[in-house]
Amino acid sequence: NIIDSDIKGISFVSDLTGFFQEEGHFWMTADGGDTWMDKGNNGHVTDVDQISFVDELTGYFQADGDFYKTTDGGDTWINKGSGHNIIDSDIKGISFVSDVTGFFQEEGHFWITTDGGDTWTDKGNNGHVTDVDQISFVN
Repeated sequence: NIIDSDIKGISFVSDLTGFFQEEGHFWMTADGGDTWMDKGNNGHVTDVDQISFVDELTGYFQADGDFYKTTDGGDTWINKGSGHNIIDSDIKGISFVSDVTGFFQEEGHFWITTDGGDTWTDKGNNGHVTDVDQISFVN
């Protein structure tokens, strides 16, 4: 049963398979949301706003300035560190298009990784728009 209604960071990889996070727990559905399985605690990180899965096994989330990666569908998570030189942890709009290529937005700047979140490159300001809460790339 899903107890808390503070659901954050929902990500579907197909019409049937999806994930969301709430209060440090990741949940998974394989039937389009009819039922949800608690995948457990993500390593005691509860302040997760954004998640992005690229398939049933590989997913990412960001919390407190660090990036986390799973390669087993959310059973375990690896802290990838910050991978960039941003001091502010107000990262929003994470979107991964493959297991190595991903994007995020922070204070009007778009960042890209091509190594699974180990390092990030600032692609510059997006035209003075700083109030972006979500981004999405499809490929």
